Amino acid sequence: MGTWGTAGVRALLRPISLKEAASLAVMFVLLLLLSSRGLATECLYEFSGDFSDVSLNSSVRGFVAVNYSPSLALSAPKFETQDGDDFIALDWNHYLRLPNFIELGLDTSGPFKANIRFKLNDSAPGFYQDVNNPDVFRNIIGTHEGARNALGFNVFFEKTEGQLGAIALMVGEGSGREGYLFYIASDVAIGQWHELSLRFFLEGNNPRIDIVFDGGPSKLYLSESERVDNERLIEFFSGGNYSPSYKAGLAGTPAGIFVGGFPYGDPLNQGLVLSVDNVAIQSGDEQDSPRLNQ
Repeated sequence: MGTWGTAGVRALLRPISLKEAASLAVMFVLLLLLSSRGLATECLYEFSGDFSDVSLNSSVRGFVAVNYSPSLALSAPKFETQDGDDFIALDWNHYLRLPNFIELGLDTSGPFKANIRFKLNDSAPGFYQDVNNPDVFRNIIGTHEGARNALGFNVFFEKTEGQLGAIALMVGEGSGREGYLFYIASDVAIGQWHELSLRFFLEGNNPRIDIVFDGGPSKLYLSESERVDNERLIEFFSGGNYSPSYKAGLAGTPAGIFVGGFPYGDPLNQGLVLSVDNVAIQSGDEQDSPRLNQ
């Protein structure tokens, strides 16, 4: 038995006491807590024939906008497959509503992130809600209809000429302050897939949004108090509600993210179909989930 001897082996094999068991249990719980700190919560929607996220824990809802009236359920969503990509094609008045911020588990004390992979195409024959307005544009992802100083954020595409356009981000907090309008990219091609990532850092000394569009990084700093009160943004994203002044059945409801449009606007969208391959929302540690980078 070497230098251990029989007594040493018996010592190793003896039953542990209740006190030792309790200590081990506490250590185990602490290890679990330490290992879970900073882990991200994630919802990923891939639109492979349904609205569920990949974990089947939640789902988005599809709607048909009826301007300034409660929206209708999207009864016949256009799920499609092309060149190996599963996606949903949203007509000019179709939009998606994700679970609200509480259901998504957003935590503004750390960064949270929204990713979307999308493609724009001219609608056939091309719908214009406002025949006197030559602009062609589409809301892509956001929390409101597309006003610079509305509460939250909105990303939209505006066609400039031919098959090209610009992508811009608006951020506001609904108090009447000016808000931000930030152009992310120009010469954005219609008919091609694009990837957009927005990472929000709302708390701390350097509030900002880190942006990556088709691999190119940029930043929007939210440091001008005359444009945005960040405390209002933090309150909104931390489980806030839409104000009683909101129309189309949104008044007082829990706030959340919309894709492809909004229940109302002036006008809603014009002349473009938005196809969405995937949408992902991540809250937690700054390190990306591998699936968000696919």
